Amino acid sequence: MKKIFIQYYRSFIPDNRKTVGDADWASFEDMLRDCFQDLSYTFNKGICALSKAINPDVILSAHQTRLSDPKSHIFYKQMHLSNLFTIDTYGWGPQHSKMQTAPDYLTIDPQKAIAFGKKLNTNFNARGSSKQSQPPLNSVRTTPEDFILAPIQRPTDVMIKNNSPISVYHFIRSLSDWAEENKRNIVFKLHPGNYLDPEIIELAKKRSTGRKYVHLMEGNIHDLIEKSTGVVCINSGVGFEGLIHGKPVATFGRCDYQWVTFNADVQFIEEAINYIDTYLVNQRIKAYQFIYYYYHHHAYSILEEEHEENKKRLKSYLELALMKIVSETNLQDSN
Repeated sequence: MKKIFIQYYRSFIPDNRKTVGDADWASFEDMLRDCFQDLSYTFNKGICALSKAINPDVILSAHQTRLSDPKSHIFYKQMHLSNLFTIDTYGWGPQHSKMQTAPDYLTIDPQKAIAFGKKLNTNFNARGSSKQSQPPLNSVRTTPEDFILAPIQRPTDVMIKNNSPISVYHFIRSLSDWAEENKRNIVFKLHPGNYLDPEIIELAKKRSTGRKYVHLMEGNIHDLIEKSTGVVCINSGVGFEGLIHGKPVATFGRCDYQWVTFNADVQFIEEAINYIDTYLVNQRIKAYQFIYYYYHHHAYSILEEEHEENKKRLKSYLELALMKIVSETNLQDSN
């Protein structure tokens, strides 16, 4: 039997305050192990050190990519919705091998895509749940008129480090300066993990205090997205949620949903805002097509009602990927 080593079981990390659920990771990792068992691969049941005695044929790693962990073969990660995971031999997000170029999402039936997107949006507005912990729905009492939402990310986030030409600090300063100069309302919302970044909290408060057009607000992210004109972000998962809400989204960094956003330059913020102001119906439809493709063809859902279909897809992917990795390894060993 071939051996698989999972060197970083994400669901075993206790009390992670940044995200809602270790249980989500555990569900996906259970699905992975079920697939390995069906494919007659042995694997470690929990966290342990890799050793010569184990000598695995394939190494899996959570939350990593080839950039950070070149010795592993397959990488998996929870993505923008808490129930969605991706797995790939290159990594996740914009490092995923299937997101290096625009995927074939325009083949998705538009009406089916619109219906699915609106279903997800209805769930958002009914439950208020997100991958990150959120205040209750309807906790946002008053907002400025005609505002653009700007979610703040963590400066230590790997998405910022590896996929952004600008820092979180630069993002806040540039947008706040632009808002005051152009008399357009920008609403910043802190990331739940920013409690670890006091300098970012201080900057956001300083930039919004005593300003007419720059605001720092708390509240449920779906309330804020729904009330906004659109979303500008570096590469936050809030941008993906914004597309589900049917909002125009501008991104200043690389992300796996950049194919249906305005790829913005912080030196030309006006262009990003113009994209939001002139967002067309056909652009919204394309965004829904991408969401449908991402959900059903790119990622794997852990929802109970979608379990069997997604396990089947996951097992098919793993069967081919593992065979290729083992074959390439054997070829290298023979040389």
